Amino acid sequence: MGDSVMFGCYEQDNNVENGPEEIEWLVLDENDGKLFLLSKMCLQDSAYHDNYDPVVWEHCSLRKWLNTDFLENTFSDSEKEKIVETIVVNEDNVAWGEVIDGGNDTRDRIFLLSI
Repeated sequence: MGDSVMFGCYEQDNNVENGPEEIEWLVLDENDGKLFLLSKMCLQDSAYHDNYDPVVWEHCSLRKWLNTDFLENTFSDSEKEKIVETIVVNEDNVAWGEVIDGGNDTRDRIFLLSI
């Protein structure tokens, strides 16, 4: 698509005194008036989970943070109304010659791209 949109605000320049900056999102797809967006910049350096136990997306701490704290603190009420819940299909991972269970599919408003 090549387009981008500004949506939400998050601290990105490491200067908290000037407040959070608008987030630029790349438009990956448009379908029935709905946009599939990917942030242009890495917004947060976070671990997938808060400990080293094996965990699937459904139960990881990053998923919880994205759909609670990040969602609440990044978007206005009117912006939150525009973010639709998506069924995220969590396929098994076969990248290293063994099948690793992807877990149950989830319903998320904010999620990561998978491999």
